[in-house]
Amino acid sequence: MTFQAPKEIYGVSVISGLWGVGKTTLAMTCEDPTKTTMLDFDQKSKERAQSLGIRYYSPAEIGLVDPLEYDLSLALEWFRNTIKGLENGGTTLIIDNGSPVEEAFGQLVKGDPVRYGVNPGNVSSGKFGGVNPGVGKLWNSTVNFLQNKGYERIFVVMHMSQVWTSSGPVPNKYKVKGNKTLNQLSNLSLLLVRSENIGAPDALVMKEALGIVKFDKTKGFSVVRALPPRIPGCDWSTVRHYLDIAGEQDGYGPGEMLSQFELNCYGEFMSPEQAAFIKAVAKNPQFSMTEEESEASMKWPAMQRYIRAQGWNEAECKNLLLEKFGAGYDENLAPQYVAYLQKFYVETGA
Repeated sequence: MTFQAPKEIYGVSVISGLWGVGKTTLAMTCEDPTKTTMLDFDQKSKERAQSLGIRYYSPAEIGLVDPLEYDLSLALEWFRNTIKGLENGGTTLIIDNGSPVEEAFGQLVKGDPVRYGVNPGNVSSGKFGGVNPGVGKLWNSTVNFLQNKGYERIFVVMHMSQVWTSSGPVPNKYKVKGNKTLNQLSNLSLLLVRSENIGAPDALVMKEALGIVKFDKTKGFSVVRALPPRIPGCDWSTVRHYLDIAGEQDGYGPGEMLSQFELNCYGEFMSPEQAAFIKAVAKNPQFSMTEEESEASMKWPAMQRYIRAQGWNEAECKNLLLEKFGAGYDENLAPQYVAYLQKFYVETGA
């Protein structure tokens, strides 16, 4: 028996999560590599992909090192020509990650808003979604185009960003980057989080349109959820197991329900503590952390607490600050330190 992707995994799947959690690995290991194609905007998986036999494409091939910062029009042209030229590419396509694609789509919409059903005034002002309605249309047409090329499943890897107020990030509150149309198109949206165990990360099932629907002439319809709300040690063998036993479980086991902390971090609603933070900012626009830990003068222990609260890697932050500002910690430079780290982790989605 040859290895192949679960037949239930088809259409668009969105895999998100914080940096380094295993998003790309999960996407790369669903299907037989010889049936998989990868468009790698992150430019980090060439060796792994090619060693497995995955068809690999990257904007680096044309000297485009950073498509977002340097030449969006060139990135758009590369993406258009690449997907148009895909022939006999197999059954599975990976886009890693989707943000550069959306930036390129946005550039296209800005050039001719009316063509994509967007009010030019909204594009220039950013109101009512700005270019986003047009970007959504382009996602729709791109997915249709790729499916007509024979791709049965399309994985789009997305990074996450922290939810911000005018005075800074809301503690432990994250959202998946990307146009809402992408989530509407998806049959499966997994948000990966680090597991307490060695091995695959856990996954929060943010959307699942894989439910099993059965019909009996006497009993009527029965609908069974295919996956639990949370998948401990999420790899495709685990997903297959859940698909195989769908409808046989009486309830959810350990680790299969989202914790309250995860709901607060990644759900649509805020915890009382997060809501209190928003209210504090509204009352005092200059508020940044606490009165004792102001960014204006933050000693190293306070900076460490701030770094941990953001979920950043402390050792990596130390190295970043050392490379940028040199040796020695100056508490009076705390605002510059924080701004630099926020730019690195939040804006770049590293």
